[in-house]
Amino acid sequence: LVGPHHNQHKTCFTGALCEASQITGVGLQNGDRTMVLRYCDTDLTIVRFPNLGYSDPAVDNGTKVIWAGGAQAVISSPGGFYKLCWCDATQTCTRSGSNFRVEYGTMYVIGPAPLTQSRTCLSGEFCNLTSFAGFGLGDGDRIMISSKCGDPRGVVPRFPSLGISLPSTMNGSKFAWNDYVTAGGGVYWLCWCSHMYSCDRANQFNVETGLLSLPGPFLDQERTCRSGTECGFGVLRGVGLADGDRIMIMNQCGTSQIVPGWPDGGISDPAIFQGTEYSWGVSSGGLHVTGSG
Repeated sequence: LVGPHHNQHKTCFTGALCEASQITGVGLQNGDRTMVLRYCDTDLTIVRFPNLGYSDPAVDNGTKVIWAGGAQAVISSPGGFYKLCWCDATQTCTRSGSNFRVEYGTMYVIGPAPLTQSRTCLSGEFCNLTSFAGFGLGDGDRIMISSKCGDPRGVVPRFPSLGISLPSTMNGSKFAWNDYVTAGGGVYWLCWCSHMYSCDRANQFNVETGLLSLPGPFLDQERTCRSGTECGFGVLRGVGLADGDRIMIMNQCGTSQIVPGWPDGGISDPAIFQGTEYSWGVSSGGLHVTGSG
């Protein structure tokens, strides 16, 4: 009986190229194909698996298959256990699950799951992510905060270490960064990389695992006040701003140096209009700014 032996188990990492080698069986040949499915003989394909899980033609006498589709595409599927489904080269092996009836084993994809693990951090504070879930996660995995996973142009300004976390702990479920986040408010991707790789370059973080919401003002906003008058302004733009937020006037943020001549040590009254309007000295009796230009 021509076909692969049953109960074969292969492993791939999400975020990397995937291949299954040392496939054993009787009468295997070049051109056989494997399709990774939730269940064989169905069209229940795996999201983000290259070519919908449909392998390139087998090589090495049918003992090795890769999933590249001619483009060397990495898999970015959620971690989990999936079925290895086989089709003989002499049969019709088009990309349809109904042609892949022979289940010969399991494909174990190591990586986060689900890919909708969204979290929130606050600009101006340390960022820590906990309870991260998946299959085969391990200490040393990392997450990068990015506007586009896998792209060096996606680096978020003012996120510590170019957005790359410290090595994860708690069996890959906890991530932290080594400094305060001062990035502009926004919604960014959580991009994952396995500890099996160096995880020191943006192109290694190509698995979108969810979104990071970062409440805070957008960067590079400028306003003008005049010495000798009251100071206030509106239309501050950002994400997740709220009444009660405050602004402090400083020469350098995060230091203890107070700028002379500003009411209440430079700290604004609580914001109003959903965190978009700020003033100084109103709650203290209408104090003027008397600082130098």
